Amino acid sequence: MRPEDVIIVGAGPAGCAAAAQCRRLGLAPLLLERTGRAGGLVANAFCVENYPGLPPTPGPRMGELLAEHLRRFAVAVVRRTVVSV
Repeated sequence: MRPEDVIIVGAGPAGCAAAAQCRRLGLAPLLLERTGRAGGLVANAFCVENYPGLPPTPGPRMGELLAEHLRRFAVAVVRRTVVSV
């Protein structure tokens, strides 16, 4: 197993995008999230209406879309609570 090149804290939209971009660049990201699931706080939203390129989307569905995106890049979300950087 290859050691991680990049550690990303948080699997919200920005963390998921960063992890996918790392893969595109040939890096091995480690994506850490307190819940162990993609979506971060956006997954709790009633409706996400300001995400470019998507129609208004329920927060839980947005989390599912982010998880699908990560699967395409073979990135796992690791359940960890980060208390210090």
